[in-house]
Amino acid sequence: VDPGAVAISGTVHDLLDATYRTSFDDAGSRNLKNISSPIRIWSRGGDVSATALSFTDFGLPTLAITPFKTTDERAEVREIAAALTGDLVTYLDSVGWMAAKVSSGESNATYSLETRLRTQGDRLRLEARLTGTGGREVLVTKINGSLENAFDWQDESGTQLATEILSGVVADQSAIVEAVPTDQRSAEQWGMLSLAGSGANATYYRYALDCLSEAMTINPQWPYPYARALAVLTTSINMGYRDAYEPYIAKRAEWEEALDRLEPPQAPSRILLALSRLANKGSASAVQAEIRSLLSRQPFDPELRFFSAWLYMYLGEPD
Repeated sequence: VDPGAVAISGTVHDLLDATYRTSFDDAGSRNLKNISSPIRIWSRGGDVSATALSFTDFGLPTLAITPFKTTDERAEVREIAAALTGDLVTYLDSVGWMAAKVSSGESNATYSLETRLRTQGDRLRLEARLTGTGGREVLVTKINGSLENAFDWQDESGTQLATEILSGVVADQSAIVEAVPTDQRSAEQWGMLSLAGSGANATYYRYALDCLSEAMTINPQWPYPYARALAVLTTSINMGYRDAYEPYIAKRAEWEEALDRLEPPQAPSRILLALSRLANKGSASAVQAEIRSLLSRQPFDPELRFFSAWLYMYLGEPD
């Protein structure tokens, strides 16, 4: 099994839903420690070094997450703390412009997140502090809950914290980039600026497309701006924001071709490619086949499942 791969036994594989089962490869029978007979192993993923290298080459922000700490000795509380750590990594590492990893010591990451799960009886309090380079404080937040509804609270608080962190990083990065002269900004900095601002209006979408166009010009080999530009373009067309999409509508086919060429077959951003092609008088059945194919290869990817749900809604289908 490759380093970084997920491995499961044949028994667990047989219990999986058919959609998940097809994403695992047969790794054969293996002799495992303290088990007398060979076990059939199925695996997926692995060999992540190439992905990590390409991400590092783009110079995007990174986040080091310290595992949630708690002084509570109760097993259920410690399980929640561990689960929250895993949820945060899953949420935050799924975005296309930042890498999030668990770190237990010193880190050279752009941002560091220190977390704690405090308790008082059945009351829970999630505390988090996000700092930038040099210990600069970016975000401090607290989220309260209770053990009575721990499972729902874990999901809700993890999502809330991830959203606050992403907003904090975008705001912080945008402020840094704004101080850089426009002719000295990198592709990644233009990409970050495309995330800044708020308000679903023509001005917001036009600004995002302008930033992404600059990013493509500086680094035409970075797939992210093509994927985001296709999403912004399709949305602005659907919203009727002519001032935003009209200057770029002729670029759609070029962006689709670039994303198709730069992204591997399993990349979640291919959902955005499928969405753009569908909006441009594509085939609904072809898009459905693309969704099924992507989910069979990457069934656990949260970003892919989010975009798949979005695309199904665009098709007018419940699931």
